[in-house]
Amino acid sequence: MKSEYVGLKSLENHHGYKILEALWIHELTEVEKARDSAAKRGGESAWRYWAGQEKGFKLAMTQLQRALVHMEHENEDLKDGTKIEDLLSELRGEVKQ
Repeated sequence: MKSEYVGLKSLENHHGYKILEALWIHELTEVEKARDSAAKRGGESAWRYWAGQEKGFKLAMTQLQRALVHMEHENEDLKDGTKIEDLLSELRGEVKQ
């Protein structure tokens, strides 16, 4: 559990992941445009299709954050007793006094 959490947290803070998030937001904007266009045309099946695409895309985009929140909620203390804040400090490179 600890290694999974640390791995996900380091991924979240990685510069490459931030770039990926920006690309996802761009693609999500395109999906939203297609949804809005279908809604203007009045085609309910097309509108529902693009609304489903948007919902799935948002679900995938937020999976990392939802997994981290779930781990933090389920395990106030990780299995070896390390506090989550201690792990975050370690990831940030902060020195304990």
